[in-house]
Amino acid sequence: MEQDTNSSKGIIADLFNQRIQLELLFSTGAVVSLSNASSWLVIPTKLITERLSVGGYVFAEFTFFFISAGVSALMIGFGLNILFRILTLCYLGIDYVFPKGVKEEKLGYNDYITPKINNHEDSSNWINRCERLSGFSFSISIVLVLKLVGLGILFSIMILLIKLIGIDPFTLENSKKYPHLLDYSLIFSVFVILGVWDYIFLVLLRRFQWVSKIYYPIYFLFNILTLSFLYKHQKLILNTNLGRFASGSILFIYLLIGVFTSYNNGKRLVSLSDQRKFTDVSISNKYGFSKNGYEDSRDEIEPVKGIIIPSATAEGNFIPLFCSYGAIYDVDIEEIYQTQTISEDSVALLDIETEKRLAAINQFFQVSIDDSLCTNQKWFFHRYPKTDQKGFLTYLSIGHLKNGLHQICVRFKISEKDKYIDSKRNHSGYINFVKDVR
Repeated sequence: MEQDTNSSKGIIADLFNQRIQLELLFSTGAVVSLSNASSWLVIPTKLITERLSVGGYVFAEFTFFFISAGVSALMIGFGLNILFRILTLCYLGIDYVFPKGVKEEKLGYNDYITPKINNHEDSSNWINRCERLSGFSFSISIVLVLKLVGLGILFSIMILLIKLIGIDPFTLENSKKYPHLLDYSLIFSVFVILGVWDYIFLVLLRRFQWVSKIYYPIYFLFNILTLSFLYKHQKLILNTNLGRFASGSILFIYLLIGVFTSYNNGKRLVSLSDQRKFTDVSISNKYGFSKNGYEDSRDEIEPVKGIIIPSATAEGNFIPLFCSYGAIYDVDIEEIYQTQTISEDSVALLDIETEKRLAAINQFFQVSIDDSLCTNQKWFFHRYPKTDQKGFLTYLSIGHLKNGLHQICVRFKISEKDKYIDSKRNHSGYINFVKDVR
């Protein structure tokens, strides 16, 4: 039995000795991968959400935000791990080359300042500090992964329960009756993840055993749903060594930084940090030439976000305009025309139904050039070849336009009955182009 114990300790010791190499390898690979993860996720998320129902569309977009925030938070933890690990290797390297340390006789300082500058501090102290901070950053990152997944699971369950009682938390209609329902649900879920309720019922009210007996089944359920059972012992170690407030604050700060540096918010923060006076403050492409609006300048596999034309420079008499179509518009288009289900055998009826649907699309996408409305546009069903997105294609007449700068505007006719989109806001897409006929 003793031999087995010694063997087990030997295995643990070997694993500990290899931990530096394993952590550095994992953290470096994770940072490199995660640095592009959010932008990589944008593409499949956009392509998937376009095919979902309206409710699924909203929930998928909501989920992507938390995934993006989690990725950013993980990068912080792994980045700190690499930083402290590099400092450890730096201290070790210099001590290895010069094992005797500081030669005081060559410092050249006077007797007063020498002991203050060179206080005989051993490099091993700095090495130990960096080693601990590096290991802590790595471990916290892994715990954060589990916490974020647990938060997503618990929050999804709460949304499902809310829907089961007949309330759709994503609609504008219900948000007027329950304006803070999603906020309260999220705050409750975060409190569960951070152990706030555990502290209230198991610590502050520990004198009342009947409270603990009532709360324990809830505690047990939450531990399973949020995956807390996987790191329960490690959480107790943190709480008893750092204190509950300190350990909870560290995890909460990681989460907040992740939220504010997530994919879309990160771009917004960079924009807000620009100290120049005359920078772009608009949220549309009305006052610029965004690469997303032109086929020849956008990324090859990036999904079309709204509308797109071939190039910023147009020649000839016509310019093709493609409008992507997502499930989020179903509610608005059905206000214009209620679709009919027709058998594929009825070719003539199918053609009539197709024409009626395209006529509805002509009412939904209201196109204008330089504030001049393009009436009775002919629309076609179209699958964008580069991203396999479904949408609608039309050809705009530009033969009568003079050479120079022009602007295409597509207004989306959002219905007042749409519970998912606020119809009072301006829902328009803009693309600037230059007509150049030589």
